[in-house]
Amino acid sequence: MGFLRPGEEYDIESTIGPITCKALSFQQQRELIRIVKNLQTNTDPEEAMNLVEKILEKAIVRWSIGEAFSVALLLEKISFQEAMDIGKKITEGGKLSEIERKKSE
Repeated sequence: MGFLRPGEEYDIESTIGPITCKALSFQQQRELIRIVKNLQTNTDPEEAMNLVEKILEKAIVRWSIGEAFSVALLLEKISFQEAMDIGKKITEGGKLSEIERKKSE
């Protein structure tokens, strides 16, 4: 298994096509983990949605569809469950198998 350097890009598949993310630095990952911890102890559905949105904002840089990217537009096109799944993949995004690494190059 290889690791991506901070700032390196990788793709996550979604129902709207590939979403390109950047690998986070140690400090950025620490901030992300704080958000995830808040999400895990959260009991308010609206706050959960806000926290998932913050996770996506930390790492997503663009998408494959022909529009300018924004997290707000992304959230109009995917479900909350898919956003949570993408967020989970982002938290694991700094480590990719060699096959996944080659796909994202």
